[in-house]
Amino acid sequence: YTLIQDLLEYKGDSIPIEHYIYPEVLTANLQTTLAETKPLLAFFTDLFGSYPFHDEKYGHAMCNFGGGMEHQTVSSMGGFSESLIAHEMAHQWFGDKITCKTWSDIFVNEAFASYSEALYDEFKYGKARYQNTLNGHFNRAKTTKEPVYISDPTNENLIFNYALTYGKGAVVLHMLRGVLGDADFFNSLKAYQESEFAYKSATIDDFRNIAEKTSKKDLKYFFDEWIYGISYPRFQYGWTSLSKTSLKLNISQQKLTTSPEFFTMPVELTLKLKNNTDTTVKVFVDKISSDFEISGLKAEVNSVVFDPNNLILKDVQEVGIITSNAENLPDVTIFPNPNAEILKIDLKGLATSYFEIRNTNGQLIKNFPSDQKEINIKDLSTGKYFLIIKSDSNQKSIPFIKN
Repeated sequence: YTLIQDLLEYKGDSIPIEHYIYPEVLTANLQTTLAETKPLLAFFTDLFGSYPFHDEKYGHAMCNFGGGMEHQTVSSMGGFSESLIAHEMAHQWFGDKITCKTWSDIFVNEAFASYSEALYDEFKYGKARYQNTLNGHFNRAKTTKEPVYISDPTNENLIFNYALTYGKGAVVLHMLRGVLGDADFFNSLKAYQESEFAYKSATIDDFRNIAEKTSKKDLKYFFDEWIYGISYPRFQYGWTSLSKTSLKLNISQQKLTTSPEFFTMPVELTLKLKNNTDTTVKVFVDKISSDFEISGLKAEVNSVVFDPNNLILKDVQEVGIITSNAENLPDVTIFPNPNAEILKIDLKGLATSYFEIRNTNGQLIKNFPSDQKEINIKDLSTGKYFLIIKSDSNQKSIPFIKN
Protein backbone atom coordinates (compact mmCIF):
# COMPACT_ATOMS: atom_id res chain seq x y z
CA TYR A 1 0.00 0.00 0.00
CA THR A 2 0.81 3.66 -0.37
CA LEU A 3 -0.35 5.48 2.75
CA ILE A 4 -2.00 8.89 2.30
CA GLN A 5 -2.58 10.82 5.50
CA ASP A 6 -4.64 13.88 6.41
CA LEU A 7 -6.17 15.38 9.54
CA LEU A 8 -9.64 16.76 10.28
CA GLU A 9 -9.76 19.24 13.13
CA TYR A 10 -13.43 19.98 13.70
CA LYS A 11 -15.61 20.89 16.67
CA GLY A 12 -12.96 20.06 19.22
CA ASP A 13 -11.96 16.73 17.66
CA SER A 14 -8.71 15.97 15.87
CA ILE A 15 -9.35 12.94 13.65
CA PRO A 16 -6.50 11.30 11.68
CA ILE A 17 -7.48 10.27 8.12
CA GLU A 18 -5.57 7.34 6.59
CA HIS A 19 -5.96 5.85 3.10
CA TYR A 20 -4.18 2.61 2.16
CA ILE A 21 -4.07 2.59 -1.66
CA TYR A 22 -2.55 0.25 -4.24
CA PRO A 23 0.31 2.33 -5.68
CA GLU A 24 -0.44 1.29 -9.26
CA VAL A 25 -3.92 2.93 -9.14
CA LEU A 26 -2.98 6.09 -7.27
CA THR A 27 -3.74 8.79 -9.85
CA ALA A 28 -4.36 12.51 -9.45
CA ASN A 29 -8.08 11.88 -10.02
CA LEU A 30 -8.17 9.29 -7.25
CA GLN A 31 -6.42 11.67 -4.88
CA THR A 32 -9.06 14.29 -5.69
CA THR A 33 -11.81 11.76 -4.91
CA LEU A 34 -10.13 10.73 -1.66
CA ALA A 35 -9.96 14.37 -0.63
CA GLU A 36 -13.79 14.28 -0.31
CA THR A 37 -13.33 12.23 2.86
CA LYS A 38 -12.47 15.31 4.92
CA PRO A 39 -15.50 17.52 4.07
CA LEU A 40 -17.77 14.45 4.22
CA LEU A 41 -16.60 13.66 7.73
CA ALA A 42 -17.36 17.24 8.81
CA PHE A 43 -20.77 17.17 7.05
CA PHE A 44 -21.88 13.93 8.69
CA THR A 45 -20.62 15.17 12.06
CA ASP A 46 -22.98 18.15 11.69
CA LEU A 47 -25.91 15.91 10.75
CA PHE A 48 -25.45 12.88 12.99
CA GLY A 49 -23.22 14.01 15.87
CA SER A 50 -19.55 13.39 16.67
CA TYR A 51 -17.73 10.78 14.61
CA PRO A 52 -18.15 7.61 16.70
CA PHE A 53 -14.45 6.69 16.71
CA HIS A 54 -12.91 10.16 16.91
CA ASP A 55 -10.24 8.93 19.35
CA GLU A 56 -8.93 6.60 16.63
CA LYS A 57 -9.13 7.50 12.92
CA TYR A 58 -11.10 7.12 9.74
CA GLY A 59 -9.96 6.02 6.32
CA HIS A 60 -10.02 3.38 3.58
CA ALA A 61 -8.05 0.29 2.59
CA MET A 62 -8.23 -1.06 -0.94
CA CYS A 63 -9.37 -4.66 -1.27
CA ASN A 64 -9.97 -6.95 -4.23
CA PHE A 65 -13.78 -7.06 -4.29
CA GLY A 66 -16.62 -5.01 -5.68
CA GLY A 67 -18.16 -2.20 -3.67
CA GLY A 68 -17.23 -1.46 -0.07
CA MET A 69 -17.51 -2.80 3.47
CA GLU A 70 -17.93 -0.51 6.46
CA HIS A 71 -15.37 -1.91 8.91
CA GLN A 72 -15.05 0.34 11.95
CA THR A 73 -12.50 3.16 11.40
CA VAL A 74 -11.25 1.78 8.04
CA SER A 75 -13.69 0.85 5.27
CA SER A 76 -12.53 -1.79 2.80
CA MET A 77 -13.00 -0.51 -0.74
CA GLY A 78 -12.98 -2.21 -4.12
CA GLY A 79 -12.96 1.22 -5.79
CA PHE A 80 -13.79 4.82 -5.10
CA SER A 81 -16.59 7.25 -5.89
CA GLU A 82 -18.17 10.06 -3.91
CA SER A 83 -21.34 8.03 -3.35
CA LEU A 84 -19.48 4.93 -2.16
CA ILE A 85 -17.28 6.97 0.19
CA ALA A 86 -20.40 8.65 1.58
CA HIS A 87 -22.25 5.34 1.96
CA GLU A 88 -19.50 3.52 3.89
CA MET A 89 -18.70 6.55 6.03
CA ALA A 90 -22.37 6.99 7.03
CA HIS A 91 -22.24 3.38 8.22
CA GLN A 92 -19.79 4.42 10.92
CA TRP A 93 -22.85 5.91 12.64
CA PHE A 94 -25.62 3.72 11.20
CA GLY A 95 -24.34 0.17 11.32
CA ASP A 96 -21.12 0.48 13.33
CA LYS A 97 -22.03 2.74 16.26
CA ILE A 98 -25.59 1.35 16.31
CA THR A 99 -26.25 -1.84 14.38
CA CYS A 100 -29.42 -3.76 13.57
CA LYS A 101 -30.66 -6.06 16.32
CA THR A 102 -31.88 -8.64 13.80
CA TRP A 103 -31.49 -9.05 10.05
CA SER A 104 -35.15 -8.07 9.73
CA ASP A 105 -34.12 -4.63 11.06
CA ILE A 106 -31.43 -4.09 8.39
CA PHE A 107 -33.22 -0.81 7.57
CA VAL A 108 -31.40 0.91 10.46
CA ASN A 109 -28.10 0.10 8.74
CA GLU A 110 -28.51 0.19 4.98
CA ALA A 111 -31.40 2.61 4.46
CA PHE A 112 -29.57 5.33 6.39
CA ALA A 113 -26.31 4.77 4.51
CA SER A 114 -28.14 4.80 1.18
CA TYR A 115 -30.06 7.96 2.06
CA SER A 116 -26.84 9.62 3.25
CA GLU A 117 -25.55 9.48 -0.33
CA ALA A 118 -28.50 11.65 -1.37
CA LEU A 119 -27.94 13.99 1.59
CA TYR A 120 -24.37 14.62 0.47
CA ASP A 121 -25.58 15.23 -3.09
CA GLU A 122 -27.97 17.84 -1.71
CA PHE A 123 -25.23 19.48 0.38
CA LYS A 124 -22.60 19.61 -2.37
CA TYR A 125 -24.64 19.97 -5.57
CA GLY A 126 -28.08 21.22 -4.56
CA LYS A 127 -31.69 20.11 -4.41
CA ALA A 128 -31.98 19.06 -8.07
CA ARG A 129 -29.13 16.54 -7.71
CA TYR A 130 -30.66 15.25 -4.47
CA GLN A 131 -34.03 14.75 -6.18
CA ASN A 132 -32.42 13.06 -9.16
CA THR A 133 -30.74 10.55 -6.84
CA LEU A 134 -34.06 9.95 -5.06
CA ASN A 135 -35.90 9.52 -8.35
CA GLY A 136 -33.79 6.46 -9.10
CA HIS A 137 -34.75 5.03 -5.70
CA PHE A 138 -38.43 5.93 -6.32
CA ASN A 139 -38.42 3.87 -9.51
CA ARG A 140 -36.73 0.93 -7.81
CA ALA A 141 -39.04 1.10 -4.79
CA LYS A 142 -42.13 0.78 -6.97
CA THR A 143 -40.95 -2.66 -8.15
CA THR A 144 -40.76 -4.13 -4.64
CA LYS A 145 -43.32 -6.63 -3.36
CA GLU A 146 -41.98 -7.19 0.16
CA PRO A 147 -42.08 -5.08 3.33
CA VAL A 148 -38.97 -3.10 4.30
CA TYR A 149 -39.01 -5.09 7.56
CA ILE A 150 -37.48 -8.29 6.17
CA SER A 151 -40.08 -11.06 6.22
CA ASP A 152 -37.53 -13.90 5.91
CA PRO A 153 -34.30 -13.04 7.75
CA THR A 154 -32.71 -16.31 6.59
CA ASN A 155 -32.85 -15.12 2.96
CA GLU A 156 -29.62 -13.22 2.24
CA ASN A 157 -30.81 -12.10 -1.19
CA LEU A 158 -33.92 -10.57 0.37
CA ILE A 159 -31.99 -8.87 3.19
CA PHE A 160 -29.66 -7.17 0.71
CA ASN A 161 -32.16 -6.65 -2.09
CA TYR A 162 -31.05 -3.31 -3.54
CA ALA A 163 -34.49 -2.09 -4.62
CA LEU A 164 -36.01 -2.94 -1.24
CA THR A 165 -33.45 -2.37 1.53
CA TYR A 166 -31.42 0.37 -0.13
CA GLY A 167 -33.88 1.93 -2.59
CA LYS A 168 -37.21 1.85 -0.77
CA GLY A 169 -35.37 2.25 2.52
CA ALA A 170 -33.90 5.57 1.36
CA VAL A 171 -37.30 6.67 0.04
CA VAL A 172 -38.93 5.94 3.41
CA LEU A 173 -36.39 8.21 5.13
CA HIS A 174 -36.98 10.90 2.51
CA MET A 175 -40.73 10.68 3.21
CA LEU A 176 -40.18 10.67 6.98
CA ARG A 177 -38.16 13.88 6.56
CA GLY A 178 -41.16 15.35 4.73
CA VAL A 179 -43.56 14.29 7.48
CA LEU A 180 -41.39 15.60 10.32
CA GLY A 181 -39.76 18.63 8.70
CA ASP A 182 -36.00 19.12 8.60
CA ALA A 183 -35.51 20.24 12.21
CA ASP A 184 -37.34 17.31 13.83
CA PHE A 185 -35.95 14.79 11.33
CA PHE A 186 -32.29 15.64 11.85
CA ASN A 187 -32.77 16.11 15.59
CA SER A 188 -34.21 12.58 15.65
CA LEU A 189 -31.10 11.20 13.93
CA LYS A 190 -28.86 12.84 16.53
CA ALA A 191 -31.07 11.70 19.39
CA TYR A 192 -30.90 8.12 18.07
CA GLN A 193 -27.10 8.28 17.93
CA GLU A 194 -26.95 9.65 21.48
CA SER A 195 -29.48 7.16 22.87
CA GLU A 196 -29.08 4.09 25.05
CA PHE A 197 -28.48 2.11 21.85
CA ALA A 198 -25.09 3.78 21.20
CA TYR A 199 -22.42 1.12 20.58
CA LYS A 200 -25.15 -1.50 20.83
CA SER A 201 -27.96 -2.80 18.61
CA ALA A 202 -31.45 -1.48 17.90
CA THR A 203 -34.66 -2.37 16.09
CA ILE A 204 -36.64 -0.27 13.64
CA ASP A 205 -39.21 0.32 16.38
CA ASP A 206 -36.46 1.57 18.69
CA PHE A 207 -35.66 4.25 16.11
CA ARG A 208 -39.38 5.05 15.69
CA ASN A 209 -39.82 5.53 19.43
CA ILE A 210 -36.91 7.99 19.54
CA ALA A 211 -38.24 9.89 16.51
CA GLU A 212 -41.68 10.11 18.16
CA LYS A 213 -40.21 11.32 21.44
CA THR A 214 -38.03 13.91 19.69
CA SER A 215 -40.72 15.24 17.34
CA LYS A 216 -43.68 14.74 19.69
CA LYS A 217 -45.57 13.22 16.74
CA ASP A 218 -47.33 9.85 16.45
CA LEU A 219 -45.52 7.97 13.68
CA LYS A 220 -47.03 4.51 14.12
CA TYR A 221 -49.31 4.94 11.10
CA PHE A 222 -46.31 5.89 8.96
CA PHE A 223 -44.13 2.95 10.04
CA ASP A 224 -47.04 0.50 9.87
CA GLU A 225 -47.69 1.28 6.21
CA TRP A 226 -44.18 2.06 4.90
CA ILE A 227 -42.03 -0.37 6.97
CA TYR A 228 -44.41 -3.26 7.61
CA GLY A 229 -46.77 -2.71 4.66
CA ILE A 230 -46.36 -3.31 0.95
CA SER A 231 -46.83 -1.20 -2.18
CA TYR A 232 -47.53 2.55 -2.40
CA PRO A 233 -50.55 4.86 -2.94
CA ARG A 234 -52.25 5.57 -6.28
CA PHE A 235 -53.89 8.98 -5.87
CA GLN A 236 -56.55 10.74 -7.90
CA TYR A 237 -57.57 14.31 -7.21
CA GLY A 238 -60.01 16.89 -8.51
CA TRP A 239 -61.04 20.38 -7.46
CA THR A 240 -63.36 23.30 -8.05
CA SER A 241 -63.38 26.96 -7.01
CA LEU A 242 -66.22 27.63 -4.58
CA SER A 243 -65.57 31.38 -4.78
CA LYS A 244 -62.73 33.74 -5.63
CA THR A 245 -61.15 32.96 -2.25
CA SER A 246 -62.03 29.31 -1.61
CA LEU A 247 -61.54 25.87 -3.10
CA LYS A 248 -63.12 22.43 -2.82
CA LEU A 249 -60.74 19.48 -3.23
CA ASN A 250 -61.23 15.72 -3.39
CA ILE A 251 -58.36 13.23 -2.96
CA SER A 252 -59.09 9.53 -3.44
CA GLN A 253 -56.97 6.39 -3.65
CA GLN A 254 -57.19 3.13 -5.50
CA LYS A 255 -58.02 0.36 -3.03
CA LEU A 256 -55.08 -2.06 -2.86
CA THR A 257 -55.22 -5.84 -2.50
CA THR A 258 -52.23 -5.77 -0.13
CA SER A 259 -51.84 -4.29 3.35
CA PRO A 260 -52.47 -1.43 3.80
CA GLU A 261 -55.54 -1.08 1.56
CA PHE A 262 -54.83 2.66 1.36
CA PHE A 263 -52.21 5.04 2.76
CA THR A 264 -52.53 7.72 5.42
CA MET A 265 -50.26 10.66 4.61
CA PRO A 266 -49.94 14.42 4.89
CA VAL A 267 -50.12 15.84 1.36
CA GLU A 268 -48.79 19.18 0.14
CA LEU A 269 -50.56 21.02 -2.69
CA THR A 270 -49.45 24.15 -4.51
CA LEU A 271 -52.37 26.33 -5.58
CA LYS A 272 -51.51 28.48 -8.59
CA LEU A 273 -53.71 31.56 -8.39
CA LYS A 274 -55.05 33.82 -11.11
CA ASN A 275 -53.06 36.78 -9.73
CA ASN A 276 -49.87 34.89 -10.77
CA THR A 277 -48.92 33.94 -7.22
CA ASP A 278 -48.65 30.50 -5.61
CA THR A 279 -49.62 29.29 -2.18
CA THR A 280 -48.81 25.88 -0.67
CA VAL A 281 -51.18 24.12 1.71
CA LYS A 282 -51.04 20.78 3.51
CA VAL A 283 -53.93 18.38 4.09
CA PHE A 284 -53.97 15.10 6.01
CA VAL A 285 -55.37 12.20 4.00
CA ASP A 286 -56.62 9.38 6.24
CA LYS A 287 -59.50 7.94 4.18
CA ILE A 288 -59.77 6.23 0.83
CA SER A 289 -61.66 9.33 -0.35
CA SER A 290 -61.35 12.69 1.41
CA ASP A 291 -62.95 16.09 0.75
CA PHE A 292 -61.34 19.36 1.82
CA GLU A 293 -62.34 23.01 1.66
CA ILE A 294 -59.56 25.59 1.57
CA SER A 295 -60.51 29.21 2.18
CA GLY A 296 -58.85 32.58 2.70
CA LEU A 297 -57.08 32.58 -0.66
CA LYS A 298 -55.96 35.88 -2.19
CA ALA A 299 -57.32 35.07 -5.65
CA GLU A 300 -59.23 32.39 -7.55
CA VAL A 301 -57.33 29.17 -8.24
CA ASN A 302 -56.08 28.52 -11.75
CA SER A 303 -54.50 25.08 -11.17
CA VAL A 304 -53.50 22.67 -8.40
CA VAL A 305 -50.17 20.83 -8.23
CA PHE A 306 -50.20 17.65 -6.14
CA ASP A 307 -47.14 16.96 -3.94
CA PRO A 308 -45.00 19.65 -5.63
CA ASN A 309 -41.83 18.70 -3.74
CA ASN A 310 -42.16 14.99 -4.51
CA LEU A 311 -42.30 14.00 -0.85
CA ILE A 312 -44.39 10.84 -1.40
CA LEU A 313 -43.76 7.60 -3.28
CA LYS A 314 -46.91 7.50 -5.42
CA ASP A 315 -48.71 7.46 -8.72
CA VAL A 316 -51.01 10.45 -9.17
CA GLN A 317 -53.65 11.46 -11.70
CA GLU A 318 -55.71 14.62 -11.87
CA VAL A 319 -59.21 13.65 -12.84
CA GLY A 320 -60.29 17.15 -13.68
CA ILE A 321 -62.25 19.82 -11.89
CA ILE A 322 -64.96 18.35 -9.69
CA THR A 323 -68.44 19.75 -10.14
CA SER A 324 -70.30 22.00 -7.72
CA ASN A 325 -74.02 21.33 -7.33
CA ALA A 326 -73.87 19.44 -10.61
CA GLU A 327 -76.99 17.48 -9.69
CA ASN A 328 -78.96 20.71 -10.20
CA LEU A 329 -77.84 20.96 -13.82
CA PRO A 330 -79.51 19.18 -16.76
CA ASP A 331 -77.76 16.25 -18.41
CA VAL A 332 -75.70 18.38 -20.79
CA THR A 333 -73.92 16.35 -23.49
CA ILE A 334 -71.06 16.99 -25.91
CA PHE A 335 -70.43 15.05 -29.13
CA PRO A 336 -68.72 13.54 -31.06
CA ASN A 337 -66.37 12.39 -28.30
CA PRO A 338 -63.50 11.65 -29.05
CA ASN A 339 -63.21 14.41 -31.63
CA ALA A 340 -60.61 16.10 -33.79
CA GLU A 341 -62.30 19.29 -35.05
CA ILE A 342 -65.76 20.54 -33.96
CA LEU A 343 -67.23 19.78 -30.54
CA LYS A 344 -71.03 20.11 -30.45
CA ILE A 345 -72.92 20.94 -27.25
CA ASP A 346 -76.50 20.03 -26.35
CA LEU A 347 -77.40 22.27 -23.36
CA LYS A 348 -80.86 20.74 -22.83
CA GLY A 349 -82.27 24.28 -22.55
CA LEU A 350 -79.78 25.38 -19.87
CA ALA A 351 -79.02 29.11 -19.68
CA THR A 352 -75.24 29.26 -19.19
CA SER A 353 -72.81 31.94 -18.15
CA TYR A 354 -69.83 30.78 -20.20
CA PHE A 355 -67.76 27.72 -21.17
CA GLU A 356 -64.15 26.87 -20.32
CA ILE A 357 -61.75 24.24 -21.63
CA ARG A 358 -59.11 23.13 -19.14
CA ASN A 359 -56.39 20.51 -19.36
CA THR A 360 -55.87 17.67 -16.86
CA ASN A 361 -53.68 19.95 -14.76
CA GLY A 362 -56.60 22.34 -14.33
CA GLN A 363 -55.01 25.02 -16.50
CA LEU A 364 -57.38 27.25 -18.48
CA ILE A 365 -56.93 26.69 -22.24
CA LYS A 366 -59.89 28.63 -23.69
CA ASN A 367 -63.15 30.25 -22.69
CA PHE A 368 -66.22 30.96 -24.82
CA PRO A 369 -69.46 32.96 -24.68
CA SER A 370 -72.54 31.05 -23.55
CA ASP A 371 -74.49 31.28 -26.84
CA GLN A 372 -72.17 28.93 -28.78
CA LYS A 373 -73.45 25.50 -29.72
CA GLU A 374 -70.20 24.39 -31.36
CA ILE A 375 -66.56 24.80 -30.32
CA ASN A 376 -63.59 24.51 -32.67
CA ILE A 377 -60.89 22.34 -31.06
CA LYS A 378 -58.61 21.89 -34.09
CA ASP A 379 -55.79 23.84 -32.48
CA LEU A 380 -55.73 21.73 -29.29
CA SER A 381 -52.96 19.20 -28.84
CA THR A 382 -53.96 15.55 -28.76
CA GLY A 383 -55.05 14.43 -25.29
CA LYS A 384 -57.68 14.63 -22.58
CA TYR A 385 -59.49 17.88 -21.64
CA PHE A 386 -62.49 19.04 -19.62
CA LEU A 387 -65.31 21.25 -20.85
CA ILE A 388 -66.54 23.33 -17.91
CA ILE A 389 -70.09 24.57 -18.25
CA LYS A 390 -70.96 27.33 -15.78
CA SER A 391 -74.42 28.49 -14.82
CA ASP A 392 -74.84 31.02 -12.02
CA SER A 393 -73.11 29.42 -9.00
CA ASN A 394 -73.19 25.90 -10.49
CA GLN A 395 -70.81 24.22 -12.87
CA LYS A 396 -70.47 20.89 -14.64
CA SER A 397 -67.26 19.25 -15.83
CA ILE A 398 -67.42 16.94 -18.88
CA PRO A 399 -64.28 15.12 -20.05
CA PHE A 400 -63.51 14.80 -23.75
CA ILE A 401 -60.68 13.49 -25.91
CA LYS A 402 -59.02 15.48 -28.70
CA ASN A 403 -57.79 13.05 -31.39
